[in-house]
Amino acid sequence: MAGLGRKFYFLAILIPTFIFAAALKVEEVPNPQTTQNSFVTDKAEVLGSTYVLWFDSLSKNLEQATSVELAVVTVDNLDQLSIEEFAVRLFKLWGIGKKSEDNGVLLLFSLYDRKVRIEVGYGLEGILTDALSKRIIYSEGIPYFKQGLYAQGLYRMAIRISEVISAHQDQDLGIKLPVDWPPQVTARPKAPPQPILKQAFSNPWIKAGALPGLSLLSALVLFIYQLGRFQFSPAKAAKEKALSGFYLPLTLMWALGFFGALTLSGFIGYVGRTILMAGGAAAGFSVLVNEIRKSRSRWLKTYHAPCPECSSAMKLYNEYDDNAFLLEEEIAEEKVKGMDYEFWRCPQCDLLERFEVKLPWAKSCPKCSRRTQLRTSRVLRSATRTSTGTEKITLRCHNPKCDYIKEYTKTIPKVPAPSSSSGSSWGSSSSSSGSFGGGSSGGGGASGGW
Repeated sequence: MAGLGRKFYFLAILIPTFIFAAALKVEEVPNPQTTQNSFVTDKAEVLGSTYVLWFDSLSKNLEQATSVELAVVTVDNLDQLSIEEFAVRLFKLWGIGKKSEDNGVLLLFSLYDRKVRIEVGYGLEGILTDALSKRIIYSEGIPYFKQGLYAQGLYRMAIRISEVISAHQDQDLGIKLPVDWPPQVTARPKAPPQPILKQAFSNPWIKAGALPGLSLLSALVLFIYQLGRFQFSPAKAAKEKALSGFYLPLTLMWALGFFGALTLSGFIGYVGRTILMAGGAAAGFSVLVNEIRKSRSRWLKTYHAPCPECSSAMKLYNEYDDNAFLLEEEIAEEKVKGMDYEFWRCPQCDLLERFEVKLPWAKSCPKCSRRTQLRTSRVLRSATRTSTGTEKITLRCHNPKCDYIKEYTKTIPKVPAPSSSSGSSWGSSSSSSGSFGGGSSGGGGASGGW
């Protein structure tokens, strides 16, 4: 049962990892300006070389005429984020648009999420309004996306965006829609996320509660395992040990719930929902476990092991009286809390029962095999930021019939210097991460799906 509990514990961590492993994170999207001096990143591979050249030519002409930076990005999926969150993070990471003007535009397309987004920099929100962005998406993009003509739809949207911006500055880019459109590149033969899984995780409450739910399952398995140890062991010390371990599933529940909040939220999105799911499950489980533990503790005070012969309640010898039944080395094991030996006698049939319970405070001695080895440590030299420290470790057997002792030194790592940066890597809007101009966006624009 212990092994089963451990398996569920690791599954609680690994299953969500497998679910989300295939997603492309925002930080992993290549910046086209630094990789190929381009305005286009086609990770979904739906554009083709001709369209990439067209997009680049359009964006370069737009920048020369108006200083506006138009970036076009296609991805397979959105890393379980909303397209709005993904766009804002990518916009800030790259710093699209000139820093002094915040005049960047991001055209983001997600193939398997079937979403498209026009993300607009602060300086263009009065020109490329949310309403106008919405109309561009549903008039120029969505009708073609429904036919599988992704590149054509995106290019039509890019031309319309460029026309609106250039017209506002009395510029004419002279770009017209082509008479003959290149054939649409077939999307890569790659299996999209399972429809059921995708549909389930599109629900923000399911998304927020996935890892906390699995964490609760893991904690429940361990809790049932500890309850079984308490129930089926006749030794009083074993029951007390099981009760002390009842806090383990609580710790796991809270720790994995918090880990789930960070993992599924990406440190920003769905934090409220995730913390609510994790905190609610952990709080309810905590109350349940604590009440059961207190009830068992009260019952244990008057506990008597049943006689295996006549089922009568047996009498427990106290710690002093049971020494008469123990060897000298067994008494030593009890003193260092490596073992606990219990002796019960039945008042009806005079049967004597002996129980042995391993305790965690002492380890087995490699020489005498008794659980009488204790570990002590002493710092010889403290670690600093510039040098390591030294710690002396002593392993000593407290069995009076054994003289085992082992001493060795251990290096203490240097004290790490305090971090000079704060926040996540995508939070900066500076242009140090790429050669875009350092612009920023506040979430203006519009999104659509098909």
